[in-house]
Amino acid sequence: MKNAIVFISASRDWTESRFMFEFMRLQQKTDWNIATCNLMGHCAADRHNEAFNMLPGLEKMWGFRCDKVLFMDTDQYYPVDYLIKMLEHGEPVVGSYSVSRYQPYEIAQYNNVGNKVVDGVTFSDYQPIKQNDITESTFYCDAIGLGAAMFGRDLIDIIQPPWFKDLIDSKGVRLLCDDFYFFSKLNAEGYRVLVDKNIMVGHYTVFLVLPINRHILLDARNKWVEYTGQG
Repeated sequence: MKNAIVFISASRDWTESRFMFEFMRLQQKTDWNIATCNLMGHCAADRHNEAFNMLPGLEKMWGFRCDKVLFMDTDQYYPVDYLIKMLEHGEPVVGSYSVSRYQPYEIAQYNNVGNKVVDGVTFSDYQPIKQNDITESTFYCDAIGLGAAMFGRDLIDIIQPPWFKDLIDSKGVRLLCDDFYFFSKLNAEGYRVLVDKNIMVGHYTVFLVLPINRHILLDARNKWVEYTGQG
């Protein structure tokens, strides 16, 4: 039997109860043995590094090596067949079709368009892909949001720790988030992300934001600003 572990990152306390209720509804009837582990670290980078650090010990305790490692965030919406569809793919890195949780709700699939240098620090410049350029049901990109990502177990041994790190400039501004930091390491090793548009994951804000309704929500917000003069 193939083995997978799902690391659940408690990114926002107010979403945990809702997430766990929906998580129990996921269709997990599959030939995969699926284990779960909750992450409660102070920040995203801490939680994600904690996951990879504890993985060898968990495997030793359970008596098996994981074939796939998945991440999920408690502030995201997942379809009931999320795990089944993700585990169907044999690619080293797999992601869902999703959007960021902040306005303007950009597509959360990115390509590396070059490098930036700030305070003498060089880092990868990731920009959202153009949605109109996506014509196939699956496509490749350089980076995605980690909360809907799956990795082959061997990749964790290829990339040296720290796997996740926020790059901060001299003024305390975050130059590169921990997701992009990790994907920049994967990209340097020649890996890209297979994204499946049939696995649609959303973010919870005051409402649920999905790739198919982001334009409607933005239009509604713009009309509100026009009517009230308040952003």
